[in-house]
Amino acid sequence: MALARPCDACGVMLEFHVGPNGKTLPLQRVRSVYVCNPDGTVKKAEVVGDAIFVSHFETCFKASSFSKPKTEERA
Repeated sequence: MALARPCDACGVMLEFHVGPNGKTLPLQRVRSVYVCNPDGTVKKAEVVGDAIFVSHFETCFKASSFSKPKTEERA
């Protein structure tokens, strides 16, 4: 089991897993997944087996508060 704790900013329960690049990712478990087809129809996708997660940086309304400030490039 991965480390689980609430987000410091919004309180949503997160699980922390090591990603493919070796860095720890804050992930939020997703219960339902919907696929939007090019014709505009929407279909609920079946989740079989493994749980599905989304990066919490995609859903947290305060995600920008965790980002490092970008430095300006000098010519």
